[in-house]
Amino acid sequence: MVFSSILSAFPSVDPIPVPAPIWLIKALLWLTSAAHFVAVQMVLGGLAIAIFWGLRSRNGHGQVAQQAASQINHRLPITMAMLINLGIPPLLFTQVLYGQALYTSSVLIGAFWIAVVPALTFGYFSLYWSNMRADKSHAWTWVSVIALLCILFVGFIYTNNFTLMLRPEAWQEMYENSPLGLQLNTSDATVWPRYGFMLAAGGVTGGIWLTLLGSKKSLPDATRDLMRKSGASSALVASMVTAGLGVAVWAVQSAEVKEGLAGSTLAMVGAAVFGLGILGCAALAFLIKQRPLESFAPLAWLAALMAA
Repeated sequence: MVFSSILSAFPSVDPIPVPAPIWLIKALLWLTSAAHFVAVQMVLGGLAIAIFWGLRSRNGHGQVAQQAASQINHRLPITMAMLINLGIPPLLFTQVLYGQALYTSSVLIGAFWIAVVPALTFGYFSLYWSNMRADKSHAWTWVSVIALLCILFVGFIYTNNFTLMLRPEAWQEMYENSPLGLQLNTSDATVWPRYGFMLAAGGVTGGIWLTLLGSKKSLPDATRDLMRKSGASSALVASMVTAGLGVAVWAVQSAEVKEGLAGSTLAMVGAAVFGLGILGCAALAFLIKQRPLESFAPLAWLAALMAA
């Protein structure tokens, strides 16, 4: 068997009780993970573009960029709350299905794993702080940069943990090197492509989100035009980058993983859904860039969910 050597790394202990059929827990894991990833990408893409627009407004590009940034900033705290709440179910389902692996990898990077909570809390607070400063006409972009860095840090730690749980052959050596959990899984060739893949996808989903926000008729025409065109451009470029990084993630997998995925119908279906999602996002972004397409909003979110 392809994964027999991996399974042999687990000791013979009592299994973790499963409260429902495995197929149901896996289905819920996939569904909640996709919803969580959409929220993550909305925050990453939206926050990065808001910072860019904030810097433009300070460099003599007028009120249009500031108004566009404000439309995102006032929604980011709510979107961040969605991100956090949607992240809890997939984490719990992962613990039910793969608890022995996840608990072990969490201990091995324990110091960084514990740091996720204060980093996430301060990043969430910084979004509100940035809004308060903007409402008082104070400089806010540097606070948003802090929020973005906190979120990027949390994402990097999660990437390390969820890749390390797939490498039981590395656990013993890592524990011997640092039993205090002061290490990361950066020696794994898949860490950076996986992390970059999620960041690039933020430009896709975040861009689509901005184009839809830019369709509000209550906004000035110049602000709507900036949000629509900038969001569409972001989604188009990020779609190509995400597709390339998706190939890179596949390329750095071990021969055993590639063999297992090649023989999996589910993996092939997942790859096809991802490809259709990316193509759908790119096509919708191109169309929305030409003119507002409010009626296509459900299709835009469906494409983003498929890509996630």
